[in-house]
Amino acid sequence: MHVALMLDEIRLHDEIAWFNRTVVGLVSAGLQITRILPESAPHQSAVDLTSSIPMPAAVFPWTRKAVRTQLAEQLSATGVELLHVMGRSQWDDALALADMLNIPVVFDVWNAADASAAVRIIRSQSAAALFAASDGIADLLRKSVDPSLVCTIPIGIYVDRSEESHKHANAQSAPATTSVSPENEDSSEMDVIEADNNDDDDPPTRRQTGLSIVVAGQDAKYQDMLQLLDGFHGLHLRVPEVMLFANLKPALSRRIWEAARQRNLLEQMSLIPDLESNRNLVLNADILIVPSVSGRCGSVLLEAMSNQMVIIAAADACATFPSHMAGQYEIPVQSSGLTRSKDWASAFEMLLFQPSVRTAQGEQAQQWVGEHHLNTIQVTRLNEAYDTILTGGSVRISDSGD
Repeated sequence: MHVALMLDEIRLHDEIAWFNRTVVGLVSAGLQITRILPESAPHQSAVDLTSSIPMPAAVFPWTRKAVRTQLAEQLSATGVELLHVMGRSQWDDALALADMLNIPVVFDVWNAADASAAVRIIRSQSAAALFAASDGIADLLRKSVDPSLVCTIPIGIYVDRSEESHKHANAQSAPATTSVSPENEDSSEMDVIEADNNDDDDPPTRRQTGLSIVVAGQDAKYQDMLQLLDGFHGLHLRVPEVMLFANLKPALSRRIWEAARQRNLLEQMSLIPDLESNRNLVLNADILIVPSVSGRCGSVLLEAMSNQMVIIAAADACATFPSHMAGQYEIPVQSSGLTRSKDWASAFEMLLFQPSVRTAQGEQAQQWVGEHHLNTIQVTRLNEAYDTILTGGSVRISDSGD
């Protein structure tokens, strides 16, 4: 079985390690894999076991047809049987390629915001199947299309349960922190984390001096972040050694920095400009926060859980992990779509001042990930789905990743 995996730049940037593990797993399972990567793909995306075809950027709209035709000719020569698209921005190109090659095409849906577009594609009979990254996204898709055309393919990660891999044992040195003045602003400075991969020395990590909390807020709403800060405000006086590392969109960063200044929280807050480039920092923390409903899935939360981190997240039906999952402290979302400060305060109160609860939840999180999101589980389900599609059957291998 020969499958072409087609990625866009966003997925490749965010999930290079996940992608390489997936490729190696599929090859080990006996599949022939060809990778279609953006022409600008970094060297980290290289996997020696597979061939790679660069996808040139169509600088002008009228050059896109020529680019697709060239790529179709290259793929045709490889004998590829199935095209699997990973990344929303490549969907149109993938549909055109599959039509040119007369092969089935399947689409990853890792974001609930992409569900409507995915439904349109599957209804037009242009796609063979939709691979949802979570049960919530799969349920959303099945409301609008034939359920047999949708299956959940859980995001796979590596979980090391050996004695030597106790919590954070493999974490990198704490990143350097530098003060950077915001452009066009003369007020307070924003602390911005910059990755430091120097392994010559091992300075004390934050874990040795206090607790660290990472806010995964690329999809955060301003009001939710204010509620979070209000919930933390007051408690910070009792735990001055706790640090908040927040990853926010640039426009939101400045507003939240000002809100933190008004609450006297600047001494305990730093900004992370790129969560993916600072993944070591995330995995060296104690608690990971998802402040708003996003409907987005990804491997970083699962890797944090595999490292026995506790997750505090706004209740999200389409998230990577299900509601009320062991190892997660869920923040209720009101009818307005927002969270409340008192719920954040309750979460902080429990997890900051009850270490035994924090430890137990971290262990439960690791156990849950090991049962539902191992890379071997993902590879097995992909292999089964590919085989079923190529033999003309339903792709609904089983009910989600149970």
